Amino acid sequence: MADPPRPEVKIDPKAASTVQVNHVDRQSPTPFGTGPVAADPFKKPGREGLNSWVVALIIKPNLDAALAAIRAAGGIATSSGGIRDLSAGVDNTRSATSFHYTGRAIDLYMYSGMFDPTTDPYVVTGDPDVGTWRVFARTADPNVTPSTLIAQQMVRIKTPVDKDGNPIAGKDFCKLKEVEVTDRFFDLTAVFLANSFKRIPAKPAFMDDPKARQYGAAEWWHFQDETGLVVGTTTYGSLLQQVRTAGELKNSSPFAAKDKIWNGQIFR
Repeated sequence: MADPPRPEVKIDPKAASTVQVNHVDRQSPTPFGTGPVAADPFKKPGREGLNSWVVALIIKPNLDAALAAIRAAGGIATSSGGIRDLSAGVDNTRSATSFHYTGRAIDLYMYSGMFDPTTDPYVVTGDPDVGTWRVFARTADPNVTPSTLIAQQMVRIKTPVDKDGNPIAGKDFCKLKEVEVTDRFFDLTAVFLANSFKRIPAKPAFMDDPKARQYGAAEWWHFQDETGLVVGTTTYGSLLQQVRTAGELKNSSPFAAKDKIWNGQIFR
């Protein structure tokens, strides 16, 4: 089981920001009704993605198809993981009814885009004050005509401190700047949409203060499969029960939301 969207981060108290953003893979053992899907390697100094996602088997065919299309177009698919451990807490970067708890969401590696648009495998475009992103993937395919994009790039800011002056561990704060980038790209968001994976907007923790955005709430990396959900009928608990035993769910925080109903956007 996993809590992959949270990288292992180390804070240098003398530095202005987080200095290490490598993941530790916690995606084993896997719950029933789930399985691993291989991701593409991504490793650069201080940045390293996971080698797989663990997802609900019900979405695996759609994910396989999306990944096949991405790779056929000359792109790569990086990972920050899939299913989230039931014990993972909720805060302003995590929803209590996240699709991650159900195994129906994946995250691209959250530092493989919006970090260095001139070299990253992904370029993230969109309006940060609205928080709706479109992600483009680089390709070496010579048949793709180069194009110019206005990319969003994170610029880390000084790590906030607590009342005792200690850095707030695990937090990664930034502001954004626009960077013009020319290269060969294809629309990664469109590929995911064509294979039943929808994007989600950034959370308020990212949008509320443009001078101190919490990067973990940006969510450009998140895609979720809503196949089979019926507005006004599907409950959050019914999705959890597809990948978790009754014993695992008992007394867990996500299962406390079991009666919330899908309204087409969120469970309420």
